[in-house]
Amino acid sequence: MLNRKNNWDFSTSDCNIVAALIIKELESLFPEVKAQVYVTWVERFFVINGYTDYINSFDISKIINEYYEMNSDDWTPVNVVDLINYGKEYSDDYYYSHFDLGSFLFEYYEPDGPVAVTSETLYAHSPVTSHRFFGCSLSKGKTKTLVKAKIAYHILSSNFTNQVYVDIEDDNEIYMSSKSWLVKESHAKNVVDACFGGKIEEEIKKMDLHNFDFIKLIKGDGGYPWMVRDHIKDFMMI
Repeated sequence: MLNRKNNWDFSTSDCNIVAALIIKELESLFPEVKAQVYVTWVERFFVINGYTDYINSFDISKIINEYYEMNSDDWTPVNVVDLINYGKEYSDDYYYSHFDLGSFLFEYYEPDGPVAVTSETLYAHSPVTSHRFFGCSLSKGKTKTLVKAKIAYHILSSNFTNQVYVDIEDDNEIYMSSKSWLVKESHAKNVVDACFGGKIEEEIKKMDLHNFDFIKLIKGDGGYPWMVRDHIKDFMMI
């Protein structure tokens, strides 16, 4: 359990949790919302930057403090500065499609490598900021990123390669490449096409991401819908 009354030592994980709470609230108000927010902890404040096409502001402070009051010991409310640009949208969809065996379990989300910032490694008063992934709404590209992750997980679990780049074009055509195929590239592409080709929307519905709590991912609880290997028998038999 967290105890923040006399120890203001928030970490990157806390910022990720706050970002996930904000996106969850926005999607409960408007399921198809397009939003990208960043959460930074500075001194005794959470500073929220970003934008959303949802036009109405809401009480972010209440959401944050209610969550931590329920999940902490002896909680003292923190202050929030809401700098979100409401009623705006920009074309910066989230793309991250390179997967390998070392990083695939999604412990980290940024393309430039592992980030493990904790209060013990910070200098006094150093700000920490959430990862982009957790402040991205499903409709801003996160859904398609996780479909790519599911495809990649099947490829890696089947020992077709130990690293793979997966992309899904606007027409839902699947593109993939690897520098270290352990099977014929044509075979890998045929299997992926047979299992996932023309079925992107079906896979999205099966993952039911609107009902997945991304805070479970931050805490490493497991049970992630993009790591369900429901096509693995087909990968082995085709």
